[in-house]
Amino acid sequence: MVPLVGLVWIGGGLDTFRYGSSGELRDRQMRYRLDLYGQVVRGPWTLAADAPLMHNRILDDPATPPVPCSSDYCANLTSVGEAGLELRYTRAWVTPMLAVRTDFWNAGTRHRWANAGLGATSVVGRVGLVANPGEWRLSAVPYYALVIGTEVNGERLPYDHTGAALTAAHSLGPTWTEVTLSGMTRLGGVDHGPEWTAAYGPEWIWAGLRYQELRAEVKTGMEIRGLWWSLYASRVLVQRNGPRDAWSFGVGAARTVRDPG
Repeated sequence: MVPLVGLVWIGGGLDTFRYGSSGELRDRQMRYRLDLYGQVVRGPWTLAADAPLMHNRILDDPATPPVPCSSDYCANLTSVGEAGLELRYTRAWVTPMLAVRTDFWNAGTRHRWANAGLGATSVVGRVGLVANPGEWRLSAVPYYALVIGTEVNGERLPYDHTGAALTAAHSLGPTWTEVTLSGMTRLGGVDHGPEWTAAYGPEWIWAGLRYQELRAEVKTGMEIRGLWWSLYASRVLVQRNGPRDAWSFGVGAARTVRDPG
């Protein structure tokens, strides 16, 4: 029988930015995360699941917008962020993947400055292409996300989006390092401005932006006493209709469990 291998990863992180989608300086948003990830592998098949627990806070500066930060627009928010379930099939250098991702429970707070997501559900198709020259591992992963949306003024929101990630990873003994360049774009929406505020009501205002980004991430880790420790930092390099100073940080540990049979 093909052995069953499991992996459990738990970590913490922070997402933060201060510039709004208009490019103006705003109250800094802090998104603290408890990240949970698990997967089981049997032969070429992998089933993976992930979910973040998020706590969002706004560092209210009276000198920057939104002023005043009243009502629930900037109130602290604790919620589960976007969760996902993904099935992969790995053979040689290619890995097709199909996932369902959702945070429909956040739909009621998608209008807020302190929000936990767009409250949407999507079906994501990805293909991983991998090469392993020597101690390097190179991969390219294009994807398409089909969003199960709602008709708003004749448009289906949120919009589908597409993107890709390019990764170069190097391992040396018990340590490894990888660098990833990723990009994404929404297939619809308008730029920030009068047309944007006129076309969409408060509930859908963030989903109506023609959002695009290019991001770089560096991740490193090592094995210590049977645990795989990792830490990462990522930064937006180019962004359209979004926070141009967005940073993400994270640290965590994974453990592999094997079927004794």
